[in-house]
Amino acid sequence: MDFVRDGLDWSGLTGRARVALATALWLALSFLAQRVDGFGPLHAALWLAAALSMLLAVGHARRRLRDINASGWWLWLLMVPFVSLVFALFLVLRRPEPAKAPPAFSRTARAATALLALLVASRALWEPYAIPAGSMKPALLPGDYILATPGFGRPERGDVIIFSHPDTGTPFVKRVIALPGETIAFENGIPVIDGTPLPHAPDGLFTEPAETPLSTAAPRCANAPVAPGAPCEKRRETETLPEGRTVTVLDIDAKTMDDLPPFVVPGGHVFVLGDNRDNSLDSRVPRRSGGPGPVPYRAITGRARIVLFNNRGTGGRVMRGIE
Repeated sequence: MDFVRDGLDWSGLTGRARVALATALWLALSFLAQRVDGFGPLHAALWLAAALSMLLAVGHARRRLRDINASGWWLWLLMVPFVSLVFALFLVLRRPEPAKAPPAFSRTARAATALLALLVASRALWEPYAIPAGSMKPALLPGDYILATPGFGRPERGDVIIFSHPDTGTPFVKRVIALPGETIAFENGIPVIDGTPLPHAPDGLFTEPAETPLSTAAPRCANAPVAPGAPCEKRRETETLPEGRTVTVLDIDAKTMDDLPPFVVPGGHVFVLGDNRDNSLDSRVPRRSGGPGPVPYRAITGRARIVLFNNRGTGGRVMRGIE
């Protein structure tokens, strides 16, 4: 494997063909890695391969710069989107030049490149997601950009999980409320687990504008009708889970799903709900009606951990944990 060995050794020279191959491999693997949603063996393998291909592309580019007797500082153009493609093409087309004294390679540059490769490889353990809708308000708002990690072990009650719809593959973000073998029902909008209603306590109001920029639809309001831009109110309540963990949920008005008969969660599945209970497509809606129904473990791709920022300018949504 001279190609791999030489790509990790910056002290030699490289011809144009190897630079072209290394760059094409890096671009192809990076593209494929970004196209894979959710965690799994393929996700991890592609990001690890992308990290290795990055090291090889940078290493061969550095050797090629020595081959044309150019400074290693040009190497950083590989890190600039689009410019990197022009720079790689330049390296492929440029003819070698006799070097009186090929420039020495920089150990600092190699260390920086290794750190970048480690960052790329770390994507095997995390994934960014954008929240498009408001079913998880107030924990997650439309426009929140969150970080998720693989779902090591079985999900626990109260976890905010990311999963794929069993039929359509569409990604969902919901909260685990009931576990395998438990019986869940709903009375006046309150979950009843194994015959015991989850305690609810009023917690004031959740208020947002009736219309916000970039929203796909105006939010539903408990104080409807509401003029555009006026305060839209939802009743906020604190729900206490059996283990003592508390969750903030929203209530808008009476809906047909507020009262549902007992249902036993199948083995290997969890029952999930949106925190914005009256505006959520979740396990209350069976798959035959377009909902996800109970979510099988195999469909869970990760656990939501941190809100990185909000791309719609919502204040206070920078680097905060997801409760």
